[in-house]
Amino acid sequence: MAILNIAMFIIPAIFSVIIHDYLRHGEVPARKKTILFLVYIILINLITYCISYLRGVKDFNFEEMTLSYRLKYMGLGCVLGFVMSFIVCLFTEDIITIGRLILMDTINIAFVTNIRFWKYTYIAIYSLLENRDQKRTYDIYIVAEEVRSIDICDMQKLIDSYVNVNLKILNPESYVKDYEFYVLGHFSKETYYRLVLPNLLPSISKVLYLDSDIIVKDDVSKIYDIDIENNLLAACEDPDTAGLYNGYQPDKKEYMDSVLRLSNPYSYFQAGVLLMNLEQFRKDFTVEEILEYSTSQKFQLLDQDILNHLCEGRVKYIDMSWNLMVDFGYIRRKCIISKAPSYLIEKYDNARQKPKIIHYAGPEKPWYYPEMDFAVEFWNVARKTKYYETILWNMSQHAADEVQKWHEKQIKHPVRDNIEKFRVFTLKIVPKDNKVRVALKNAVKKALKIDDKTKSKGDDWMPEIPNIYRKEI
Repeated sequence: MAILNIAMFIIPAIFSVIIHDYLRHGEVPARKKTILFLVYIILINLITYCISYLRGVKDFNFEEMTLSYRLKYMGLGCVLGFVMSFIVCLFTEDIITIGRLILMDTINIAFVTNIRFWKYTYIAIYSLLENRDQKRTYDIYIVAEEVRSIDICDMQKLIDSYVNVNLKILNPESYVKDYEFYVLGHFSKETYYRLVLPNLLPSISKVLYLDSDIIVKDDVSKIYDIDIENNLLAACEDPDTAGLYNGYQPDKKEYMDSVLRLSNPYSYFQAGVLLMNLEQFRKDFTVEEILEYSTSQKFQLLDQDILNHLCEGRVKYIDMSWNLMVDFGYIRRKCIISKAPSYLIEKYDNARQKPKIIHYAGPEKPWYYPEMDFAVEFWNVARKTKYYETILWNMSQHAADEVQKWHEKQIKHPVRDNIEKFRVFTLKIVPKDNKVRVALKNAVKKALKIDDKTKSKGDDWMPEIPNIYRKEI
């Protein structure tokens, strides 16, 4: 009888959740189902009790309650639940918001950065906080080895200007100091630091990792609330890598097939936005195992390749609008992604219509190239921050460097050309192993070195900027 007493209260609520999920085409996450179950069990039994009270039942005496009454109570609850599920479906988000007040948890977000990239991390965090859910608490963790105290103070002032937001700086040195990480291109060793997040955050079950070269345009709690179940992480598919695999980069297919050995190469994900199941990571790997594998060979895309190998088959894929890679050099979409499978192309094109996180993935960055794809979104945020003028200065210095490099390539150096002609002529007429030949070789080398030091003086149309001013602020 005890089981029947419990059933008469919870079965209508379970029935309501089933109907609700059916009306939502089975897309209700497990976490939301839990919240809906609690809401339904309260509302249905409250209404059913009120109806029973109006009909003369002043209290529940389970010992005297007949089976017929129990079944009528349960049937009435199911009818109410059926009707209520249709009504609630119209206001699901409001119900979930109410549920969060009961089951609210902190949103943990991690960034990895360094001194040079700090200002861009600041801008990314600013864009994130401007789009936050003010009812939730956000704990932001910044992983960095070297940080200036003035930068920490500036970041703390930003954090303090928002309610329910906290900041903590984490140093990964103790985990990574004994490892030599392979880097190339525009990447830096800091990209590997996200691999040690399971140990840096030992008491946290999951964290949302974000790259610093992003602009957030929607509330990231929507990603954080995704139920990743027993998967290691949630991420977006990478149409760029799929295009590289399908022929744009000649050696990509052989590399992915022989090194990463993914059963489905098109399941490769982009690691700029990751909802990481830290609890599951700690169960499956030690940080030492991950770092040892990271340094076992030279991976083309560094820790992104490493994570794809380790997490294969245990990834929950989310909408690509949460990690929209910009059209790098305006060739990524036309030349690279166009070679990807059609379903990935369609997802990418749809994500471009209304991106939730814009990711400036690649060597081209909006703080250097203001006319690049989606650069306007970066500058709309940057000009609201304290680093706006600093970034403008750095952009002007970068432009000056680029112009000077280009100009130096175009200049013809008469002195160098004449020295080269003289060298070729003398080598033809002077016998080998002759002392004169050796002396002439040394003289030519010295002359070329002198010319290297003076070649820009007098030829260059713009004054050379002292190196101290060329460094980024």
